[in-house]
Amino acid sequence: MQSEQEIPNSDIDEKILQERKRDLLQIESDVGDVSEIMTELSKLTNDQGNDLDEASEHMSDAVESMRTATDQLEKAEYYSQRIRNVGVACMAVAAGVVTFVGVYAIVRNKPSNRG
Repeated sequence: MQSEQEIPNSDIDEKILQERKRDLLQIESDVGDVSEIMTELSKLTNDQGNDLDEASEHMSDAVESMRTATDQLEKAEYYSQRIRNVGVACMAVAAGVVTFVGVYAIVRNKPSNRG
């Protein structure tokens, strides 16, 4: 026969075992949740790394485009200066021709004193 002291102890042991089982199940569930969180964090980190790589590539493209644009602007400035210089030279030649034609016309139409 079981004594009265053994019965309560076995009930207490059973309760302790049930609590431990419940706690272990909760720990198992929590570990699963942490595993899911870590997997999601890993995916997010990987996606952000890809986004950063893409942004870096776009920045490199933008830098190269800026260099090309700078080169083109420098060429445009050079050609613009040359055109200005050619325009000034053409105007000087035209002014010289007009002056020459004007002087020639005046001299040709001037009545001669030979007479």
